[in-house]
Amino acid sequence: MSYITDSLQLYKDKISHLVKFSFRPEASEKVLIKLIAIGI
Repeated sequence: MSYITDSLQLYKDKISHLVKFSFRPEASEKVLIKLIAIGI
């Protein structure tokens, strides 16, 4: 369980890092939600 949690945390950290370089926060949030949905 902790392995999955750690992986998700790492994944979220990478995504949030990418999101910072994205155009608009609201657009980035939609992308983030899509990626998380695909990940799960």
